Amino acid sequence: MTGDPNAYYQAGIKASMLKVGIAQTDIDAYFLANPTVVTLTGTNAQKLQQIITQKYMAWMGNGIEAFDDYRRTGYPVLALPQNPGGDDPSVIPTRLPYTNGELSTNPNAPNPRPLVDVKLWWAK
Repeated sequence: MTGDPNAYYQAGIKASMLKVGIAQTDIDAYFLANPTVVTLTGTNAQKLQQIITQKYMAWMGNGIEAFDDYRRTGYPVLALPQNPGGDDPSVIPTRLPYTNGELSTNPNAPNPRPLVDVKLWWAK
């Protein structure tokens, strides 16, 4: 793919903001106030982190896709919840838990069930 990666990055941020109804003047003000956030810089790993963090924000309302990107890349860097639950409250889950309905009706459900911090077989 040819072109300026930073221009594509910024166009994606702007398109996402416009899609959710943010006014162009507010977008322009955001870009002026946050030049380090809206400029793609650093190593390839740092650029990936910037891109996935922006994508994570753009997925607002589509938690499954955001969660999948997090599981796949480890980005964005997330803080532990203040009201943790689940198997181990000191980790961010890397898989969704099996529901009681799934466990009781699916004879092929694993027993014992995997913990939510155990990566899926295909994950890195």
